[in-house]
Amino acid sequence: MILYGFKVGIDEEDVIKKVIVEITDDGKVLREVTVDIDKEYKISPYKDIKMKYRDKIGVVRSFKKNEDKGELKAHIQFLDNNKFGWVDVQDLEEIK
Repeated sequence: MILYGFKVGIDEEDVIKKVIVEITDDGKVLREVTVDIDKEYKISPYKDIKMKYRDKIGVVRSFKKNEDKGELKAHIQFLDNNKFGWVDVQDLEEIK
């Protein structure tokens, strides 16, 4: 079973500045990504069925947390058209 783990770094004003995401399957680490504000990432969902924004590249501008659903989203500004969108933090991949 695939599990997502998050470690969140916040500043003195309780604003999320950094997120470390770990995707595991039966204890084996599949992907670990450190997501920082103002850095570029590729949207690369681990689940094949998620197609929205797949393979687009953008800059993380902020984060939001939905405690009720246990979700953590990143606000992305896409490089190809400068538009914004919200994506799941676990769908981001570092550009190498």
